[in-house]
Parts: sequence; structure tokens; C-alpha cells
Amino acid sequence: MRARYYPASGGLREEIDIYGGPTLPDITNLKRPRTLLTEVAEQATDKLDAYSRFIGKDGNGRDSLQGVALLPAELGGQTDHPALEALRATVEHYVEDRDWAFVPASALLEHFPIQKPHRLSKKESVLLAQLLEKMGFGMEPDVRFSGLKPGPDEHLAVFRQNQDAPAAPSSAFEAAALVMRLAAMVSGADGEVSSAEEQQLEQHIETSLSLEAGERNRLHAHKEWQLRHDRGMAGLKAQIEELSESQRETIGEYLVTIAAADGHIDPGEVKILQKLYKQLGLDPEQVVSDLHGASAGPVTVKPATPRKGYSIPEQPGQPAHEPEATATDSGRAALDPDALQRKLAETSQVSTLLHGVFAEEAGDAESEAHSRESDSQTPTIDGLDAEHSALLREVGESDTWERAALEQLADRHGLMLDGALDTINEAAFDHCDAPCVEEDGDVYVLDREVYKEMTQ
Repeated sequence: MRARYYPASGGLREEIDIYGGPTLPDITNLKRPRTLLTEVAEQATDKLDAYSRFIGKDGNGRDSLQGVALLPAELGGQTDHPALEALRATVEHYVEDRDWAFVPASALLEHFPIQKPHRLSKKESVLLAQLLEKMGFGMEPDVRFSGLKPGPDEHLAVFRQNQDAPAAPSSAFEAAALVMRLAAMVSGADGEVSSAEEQQLEQHIETSLSLEAGERNRLHAHKEWQLRHDRGMAGLKAQIEELSESQRETIGEYLVTIAAADGHIDPGEVKILQKLYKQLGLDPEQVVSDLHGASAGPVTVKPATPRKGYSIPEQPGQPAHEPEATATDSGRAALDPDALQRKLAETSQVSTLLHGVFAEEAGDAESEAHSRESDSQTPTIDGLDAEHSALLREVGESDTWERAALEQLADRHGLMLDGALDTINEAAFDHCDAPCVEEDGDVYVLDREVYKEMTQ
């Protein structure tokens, strides 16, 4: 095969041999090399799809950080962009040589403009997270993993991560993160997280089932952010609804052990436990008795004072000079090592239990998706290939979706969510001159009439 140049000008149209060596075999005559090259081209095209559609809609998008965020990882981290370099310098300034650091969201948004000054949309939150990934960093909260968006006035936990870190949560991570979030709420309810409680949370990260190194790094950052920013019960209801009664009881028991681990129960901890019990469908009035039952010895619910308080007698059979928990200089009780080991074992058990719940849900969903794709009788939607057609039919099962749930659906079909939605909406415009799925505040909304028109 010889490489030749043909000038566009007719006056210069002269065949010029620009390859001075021996001729090369023409591999396009062979089926297998051509197939392999086609696969490479298709992979590159898929990775560039979201970026291509973005700059197709916005002529100035090529020069924006939002556009850079949509580039594949192989290109985004090497892009020569002044705003990207300024953002990188800001992150490096705060993180320095550490593994993670708190970074004011406002410092990042100076280089990453958003439409509404006091609120990030989900799409903007995802783009910011993707942009940091191009520079080798992750952030918490990340709406793709926890469903929680960062606030412009908050501090983000920014941490170093590898380029191959997961972009969507595994079932094991979802389980570990749920336990971590609930435990952090209990630990910080009194306005202070003791060293014993901190140790318990750290151990939960290390012993959580089947977490990869990148997921553990993210869970560490999530813990630090969660202890500093309490979002209350937002998003918990949907996760808890998937649990059985026995699983909820197990979680309730575990949260009680967290509160009682340092031998001191603050009224604030009792209050948050009662709220969580209610969310779990347990009796809030049972909290106090469960706290006493969870402790190996007497638990201080409120420290006694000379003028007001109650004297708690020694537990029968336990010598007064050998208390299980000893007071520290700060007035808090020291953690009993044996009690800590029991709590750590329970941490692993709860994580294992929840991992089974989330893994079962993911497995069922994957099985259903595989069943749909393997059904040769299911027709594709006009204007869409098999993967996008299968995705749209699944999206059609509900009128509203959280972004994290949509990303999981897209991932199961081997698609990038933003590019997939663009493809679906382009087909929808061809059918009805209207989009089929649009972002509306915190959720994505399906236009049922457009969907019916496309799928009938």
C-alpha cells in the first residue's frame, strides 16, 4: 500500500508519492484486521459522543470547561485550557501533598461558572466531578454516588484518585456508604465525634465488604464530608424502603452500638436515634432501653453534677474498682477494647447484609436488561440502535428519575448517560419535534406522550 497526496487544486493535481520506502501490505483486504480497526474507531467515537453533541448544540462550547469535562479521560487531562489550569492550581493549593483536603466550593466555582449562583444543578454537579477526574481528583459529595449535590457555600472533600476509579457506585459501596452515613449522623449528634467513634468509622471503611482501593478512598472522603455537613434525612427514605424488617432491626441495633461505644450517651444522640428508628420503621420509644441493653455496663445518658443528676449504681456482680469504661480528661468515657471488637464485627455483618440487598437488586436489574436485549422479538425504536432502544424502554417504566439511577441503567447498556439522552432526544425531535427526557430541577422527567409516540 502506498500513501499518495492528491492536491485539491486541479492545476496542481499531480500524484505525489510521499512514502519513500517499500510498499506496505493493504490490511483492509483482510477481514480480521479491518474488524479490529472498526472496533477501535467505534470505541473512540463512543467516548467522543457526549462532547461532539455538546459542541454541536453550543458553538462556543469548545472553549468552555463544561466541554472539557465531557472529553474522554485520555484527552481531558492533557487539554491546554487556561481556566482548566487555573482550576488545577486552585485544587493543588488546597490539597498540597496530602491525600485529601477540604476545598471551598466557591473557590472552584470561580473557574467553573454555573447558571444559578446559589445552586448547582445535577448536570453541573456531574460535570464538575468529571472535570476534577480529568485532573486526577475526586470530590464528595458526588451526586453520582450519593445522590447529594454540593452547595456553593459548602466545603467539598477533594481527594486524589486514579484515572481508572469507578464513575458509578457498586452495590458494595452503596451498602457501606449507607451504613457510614447513618453512623456519622449518630456520631456527630452531640456536636463532637470522639476518638473512639472516629476509630469505629475508620474501621468500618477498612472492613466493608468487597470495596476496591478507589472506593475506600471515596468512602474516607465521604465520611469526612458527612461529619462536617449534615444533610439530615434527604434521600434515605428510598434506600430504607428496600430493606426487610429484619434488616432494619439489624441496622437499628448497629446504630445503638455506635452511640454506646464510648460509654457516654448525649441527649442529642438519643434524639437522632429516635428519628432514625422512625425512618427504619422501628419504635422510637425503644431507643433508651436498647441503649442500656447494648452497653456491657452502665451508660451515662447525662453527666451528673453536684446539684442535679442521678447516681447510677454499679452493675450487679461487677466490682466497683474495675469499671468497663474509664473517664478521660475530657469527661468522656474511654472505649472498652473488647466492646470495640464486638462493634467492629457488627459493622462487617451489617455491611455484608446490606451488600446482599443491593447486589440482589442490581443482579435482578441486570438480568432483566439482559433478557430484554437477548429477546430477538423486541423491535428497536425508529432512529435508535438496540442499546438506546432498550435504555429508553426501561426509562419509560417511570415518569421521573434520579440521575444516579439513570446512570446505572445507562452503564448496564454500555452507554454514557449524557450522550445517550442526547441520542434519545434527537430521535424524539425527529418523531415529535420535542425532547423525550429532560432535566427538571433535581430529577429527570419523561414526556409520556412523546414516549408513546416513539414506541408505538
